[in-house]
Amino acid sequence: LGPIIRNCIFRENYAPGPGGGLYCKNGTPILENCSFENNRSPIGGGVNGRNLTLNGCRFIENQGDGIVSSGGNMTLSGCYFKDNQGYAVKASAETSVINRCIFERTGTISNAEEWAIYAWNDDSWPVQTLDITNSVFSGQGVRVINSHLNVLNCTMIDNMEIEDTDEKSLSVTNTILTVKNSILWRDTAHQIRSYGSDSQVEVSASNIKGGYASCATCIDADPKIRDSFHLRSDSPCIDAG
Repeated sequence: LGPIIRNCIFRENYAPGPGGGLYCKNGTPILENCSFENNRSPIGGGVNGRNLTLNGCRFIENQGDGIVSSGGNMTLSGCYFKDNQGYAVKASAETSVINRCIFERTGTISNAEEWAIYAWNDDSWPVQTLDITNSVFSGQGVRVINSHLNVLNCTMIDNMEIEDTDEKSLSVTNTILTVKNSILWRDTAHQIRSYGSDSQVEVSASNIKGGYASCATCIDADPKIRDSFHLRSDSPCIDAG
């Protein structure tokens, strides 16, 4: 078990290899209330490691992805990501759990591949499962390949200009995707796109811009979200799930 790192700041560090701020090759690192700011690496500007558990951590303007999770399991709880270059989280973990996190991107995105989360399955491991709950995505979406993706009680919106009209909220390839009680309201051509013969998509009780043909319990109405990402009192999403 460990290492356990609490209340630390990793700022303006550089590594030519993995992990600009922190690299944990082995062990089961636990990070609590730590901040990673303006770190650089070609493979995980903020953190690179296996079996990562992060609680209440912040990742701000790291270059080379915020987190690269390179195996084992990953748990992120109450973390905040803003303006990381590349992906906020890049994961090939067997099981990833992301709860109560905020992913925010400001400015202009010209590349539709700058996802908040990019996750894929390495054929040498069992098919990975990614559970995302009670989280907010502002300005970036999620891309998953060869996996199981469950999205529950999440909000995906835009606060910026997107130059690439092929940007999506959720993009999956050969993945089983379940979306429930969520808001997908980005200024994009598609909120959900699935590719590959093995993909399956099930959507229920959600507010999706442009609607979703196979979802009888979904609505298509302005969710009326405050700048704080909370719903206004007159939002059609209240008590609608």
